[in-house]
Amino acid sequence: MILASPDGQWLAIRAGRMLELFAATGGTTPVARIELERDDVDLTFVGTPSSLVAVFHDPPRLVLFAPPQLETVARLDLPAPAKLVASTGSRLALVSPDGKQLTVARATGKGLAAAPLDPGSPVEVAVGLEKNQLLLALYKKLQVWDAVSGRPQLNLALQLPPPPRLVGAAQGHLWAVRTGTDEVIVYRLSDGRPFKHRVHRTIEDVVSHPSSPLLVVQTQDALVRLHCFAHQVGLIGSPWTKGMPLALLVAGENVTLVGAASGVPWWVPLIGDAAAPAPAGGAADAPAPPGRPAPVGTAGKAWREQLAAFAATLRAEAAPSTNALGTVREAAVELPEVPADSELAQLAHRHQLGAAARRALIALYALYLAGETPAIARLAALAGDWADALGRGELAALGLVRRRGGRVALRGVVARRPRRCPAAGIAHRRRPTRSAAARRDVRAARRAQRRRRRRRPDRAVRPDRDGARPGAPGAGPRRGAAARGDAGRARRGRRAPGAAAARRAPGGRGRRAAAVARPRLT
Repeated sequence: MILASPDGQWLAIRAGRMLELFAATGGTTPVARIELERDDVDLTFVGTPSSLVAVFHDPPRLVLFAPPQLETVARLDLPAPAKLVASTGSRLALVSPDGKQLTVARATGKGLAAAPLDPGSPVEVAVGLEKNQLLLALYKKLQVWDAVSGRPQLNLALQLPPPPRLVGAAQGHLWAVRTGTDEVIVYRLSDGRPFKHRVHRTIEDVVSHPSSPLLVVQTQDALVRLHCFAHQVGLIGSPWTKGMPLALLVAGENVTLVGAASGVPWWVPLIGDAAAPAPAGGAADAPAPPGRPAPVGTAGKAWREQLAAFAATLRAEAAPSTNALGTVREAAVELPEVPADSELAQLAHRHQLGAAARRALIALYALYLAGETPAIARLAALAGDWADALGRGELAALGLVRRRGGRVALRGVVARRPRRCPAAGIAHRRRPTRSAAARRDVRAARRAQRRRRRRRPDRAVRPDRDGARPGAPGAGPRRGAAARGDAGRARRGRRAPGAAAARRAPGGRGRRAAAVARPRLT
């Protein structure tokens, strides 16, 4: 058993009754070593600065140890046997064997205190979240409780997989796995949206940390890394073997995978700078599992170089068999992880792309950097799905890709400027196809619109009685047909010589009245 403190300063390794404390900054020599009273004990780190709490089952009691010497600071007897199920901040949740009694214990620097809670039904699952919160899976409901006040705060409508299952927390997310399957479901706590990821191996356990977006999935023969924000899956090269305990060490922006081989710790940096150098024969010398390319690190800002190097490794591989969908999915390779602050990851986050669409986007961009356009079958092998390769997925619906012949590529605006690609619209919008009759109607409507514009009243301008144009200084009010808005009559009146005089003549009506003056009968 191996534990990492929440503040990223200490590592605790337990083998039987022997408990050793190591400094997280490196080194294989323990800072302190003590022998526990019994074997049936649960251990956890709580608080900042961190303290080590031991939960003994028989007799039931809590013991508080203070680093770095692991001195016994406080003891607290429990009324009934309980097991440790979760911890958050300086508090830990204890549940009775039948799940009907829930107790929240608080550990300070020099003391312990416990208070019972009444959730109303047996507790099936308890997960420690950030900000002193506990996620409790009760009978037919999922609630978030405040560990400080001991009251429920929020009801979650999440569909967890059926038991037997594993449930844990990551930064801003909740994950769930049904044992014996190859699928990890990640729920985003902000809106409850689930994301399903397949690792193509039987899952045995998952290692996570409430302050880290990374999940380390333990399978039968390899370790798989899953990023909850970027939704990327990749293999981890490490000296890990089946049955070896693991933990995640989080110190600020750095996330490190920690393991223990024969009581000696080793470190593998996952995000940020290396927390400590790997010992001889460690992760630096460990190759990736056979049959899959070695994962490409993405620490730092040179993520485009990492993708270009990954695309170069794909050139020597043979084209996958495409006689069945399952054959292509088995031939899918592990793509490198893209940092969450990169332009490509931000583009995928703005469009809320799923796991398969993100894999296809990264594969297309990596091949774009290498100057290649993949075939449909090749993209299906890289993405692990046929939808985006055939133009039926999220990338095609958003207009981020184009398909010509049997090849698929990113559109120019997406490949050249991922940061400026539209966030809530369509990158490339095609005009709808119209029939011949519809095109004739459109042309007729445009001609009628041009005719109406030519006949506007403000275009029919005639001299005023004083010789000034309407609107000019000293001009009188507009009269006649132009004033009433009859533009056609105003133009005809200007073209006809003597038309104004004819209209003013008694009985005059137009041009004939101007040409022939009829006598008026009396």
